[in-house]
Amino acid sequence: MVLAGCGGNVPSSSSSLSVSSSESTPAYDIKWVSPVGAPALAFYDLGNNTNWVSSSTPATDVVPSFKTATYDAIVFDGVKGLNITKANSLDWKLAGWLTGGNMHLVSTKHQKDELPTKDSKFYSFNSGDLPDLVFKKLASSSWKWGFDFTEAGNITYADGVSAVATMLSGNNQAYDYFLIAEPALTSAKAALKKNAETASVVVNEIFDLRAEWKTYSGQEGIPQAGLFVRGATYSAHKEEFNSWLDNIGTNLTKATAGSEEAVAALNAYSTDALEQQKRFGFNSTLVNALQKDGKNAFGLLPFEDVQDPKAFVNSFYEKINGGTTSFDSSFFLDKNA
Repeated sequence: MVLAGCGGNVPSSSSSLSVSSSESTPAYDIKWVSPVGAPALAFYDLGNNTNWVSSSTPATDVVPSFKTATYDAIVFDGVKGLNITKANSLDWKLAGWLTGGNMHLVSTKHQKDELPTKDSKFYSFNSGDLPDLVFKKLASSSWKWGFDFTEAGNITYADGVSAVATMLSGNNQAYDYFLIAEPALTSAKAALKKNAETASVVVNEIFDLRAEWKTYSGQEGIPQAGLFVRGATYSAHKEEFNSWLDNIGTNLTKATAGSEEAVAALNAYSTDALEQQKRFGFNSTLVNALQKDGKNAFGLLPFEDVQDPKAFVNSFYEKINGGTTSFDSSFFLDKNA
């Protein structure tokens, strides 16, 4: 989440990787854009690929791409991407889910057993996007705090989770609670500890939204970051796309199980942690801390864990709004078509 990324500055890229379907057919370079942050871990071995743009400002660099011919694939909030595709009759197919929930409600002022009040101030990100929808649904239907989150002034929204991390790491006391995603949360905690004035500040986890959503809905994950491919381009270059998708699927499986391979790939891309951060929105130290031994705090969602991407998101909508929104098979990639 989103899906926004954590950290990073401007879109960046390095050297190119091509996939050729045969010796006689020119290689087709798949071009794609994604936010930095958790979804970018799916591309841990592709840091040197100049066909990949990773952005810390998805509202300006990712969202507009749905309506242009710039990219062959897009990584974005899967629910929002499906709605954009549906509303504008666009030729995008959701090929799979990359993340299934890495969002947390935290506070430096309150403990978990202290219930928020109607005067509590929240700092969140991306109004109306998936983290916001899940947060509000759980607050009203599961946590039952007893006040209306639509009250004016109750929640302040930033454009992206990196802004929440900045606010949290600066020990801003204007807010009672912060809605933030990993790996931004761990980065913010580290920044607090490095500052002598804030080293003693404790960030209390109030809720892990993925765990809370499972308790409420029964779903193993939340349909967070989705990978979309352009339908016509996929049809014209199936072999290249399928090879590319298989590699991403392998990355998701390996990085969910452990950190070793992803850490090695990031260090091979650059030994400079700042360069890793700029490209991916995190560095290899964070990956090791959050993914080691199957911890999977990035919230990755291996392809094999969601056998039916359509049922996954439609079940989510059944829980979030009573099923008044749904998507048919035309919105999802069918490799056998």
